[in-house]
Amino acid sequence: MRREGRPGRAIWYWDLRAVPPCWVALPTVVDAAGQWAEAAGQWAEAAGQWAEAAGQWAEAAILRLASVGAVSGFEDGTFRPDLAVTRAQFAKFLAVALGLEPGTAIPAVFADAAAVPGWAHARVAAMAEHGIMGGMPGGVFDPSATLARAQAVTVLSRAMNVK
Repeated sequence: MRREGRPGRAIWYWDLRAVPPCWVALPTVVDAAGQWAEAAGQWAEAAGQWAEAAGQWAEAAILRLASVGAVSGFEDGTFRPDLAVTRAQFAKFLAVALGLEPGTAIPAVFADAAAVPGWAHARVAAMAEHGIMGGMPGGVFDPSATLARAQAVTVLSRAMNVK
């Protein structure tokens, strides 16, 4: 497992709004020559757009995960923190947070592989390749289904064993 997009140097800031305060990495990488790729502006723009996340009990966690690219908003620029999480969204959140290399192909055992959204395809494949997240009864992944608590606990338990 490797931290994707993190060659070793990054730009960090001390987040006083987090409880407890902590260091957060901006999704900006510094190359060997000391030049940095501008992604911080996108993060700041996203954080500003997510007005509905401001003041949420999970605001610090949302911004922390956004800083490493694990969560992102919807195409309309919103975040929708109170919306239920789908299986595809959770696969993306966790695969990026764990630093898993993007997978190459969703297993053919999932009859609905074509239904996995393009933005989640490589992450669902990675989760399946590492044995962290499997299918549902009937041989489907069911990417748009809401992730049940029991499923989340099972997936997180498997993720804890990934080296």
